Amino acid sequence: MGSSKSATKFVSGLDPVPTAPTPVEDRPALAQLIEKHVIPRLIDDHQPDSCAFPAIPALDDDVAAFTDATLALQASVALDHFNELIERGFAVDVLFERLLVPAALRLGEMWERDVRDFLEVARGMDHIQQIILAHSSTFCTGGKIADTSHRILLITLPQERHRLGLCLVRADFWREGWDVCCGELQFMNDLDKMVKRTHYDAVGISAGRVGDAAMLARSLARVRTSSLNPHLVILAGGYAFQRDPQLSSTIGADISATTGREAVEKLRQWLQSRSATRTN
Repeated sequence: MGSSKSATKFVSGLDPVPTAPTPVEDRPALAQLIEKHVIPRLIDDHQPDSCAFPAIPALDDDVAAFTDATLALQASVALDHFNELIERGFAVDVLFERLLVPAALRLGEMWERDVRDFLEVARGMDHIQQIILAHSSTFCTGGKIADTSHRILLITLPQERHRLGLCLVRADFWREGWDVCCGELQFMNDLDKMVKRTHYDAVGISAGRVGDAAMLARSLARVRTSSLNPHLVILAGGYAFQRDPQLSSTIGADISATTGREAVEKLRQWLQSRSATRTN
């Protein structure tokens, strides 16, 4: 998100492709996205009962110090702090859940209380995202090799700029051995081109808002027609679908999920059910 560095656009895997910095006039819109979409998504995705980690030392003191580190001008300050915690014996997946998410929430609280301004909070979010990208392969694969027969494309809709939640969803799929590609759409027609070039088992859509549900439904219908996979599964997630539970069916999605883990499990069940139906 907006920071002193150029923004990045993630096309596939972990490879960042530089894009132009966010124009000054777009910064208020980005601030609104952080407040209304990124923070609510993190809160909803990481409720206390959503994970069952073994007992570990508390990270409360480290959250405050790490949050301060994310506000430094150099991203390496936060990354070094994160790596120090790994050296102390904390597992990467535990730190993702118990350090990065609380730190992101803390940044949001700082902004709400006017303790930090938008640019500082945006920079902190950007540094958290860079840590996720730097350590995702360790967290996600869990020793599994990506299975190219299980490939998913995760995308944000045009004009969407929140990526932190999508990074965490991608991590859940990687951890289960999925071959994951990610992208941001400039135009909905871009999605048609993507599914024409590569065979995907599923397309996951993350949206903070959907301006025209009927138009999106028509676009997704074209995507199904264009896809190399005639049985393409479409998943929907993000704040827009949490706010309106009927939206996923309105746009023609097959599955709606509120967390990455739920999306992985629902998609697994969907594919297993379809496979069983074919063999009977």
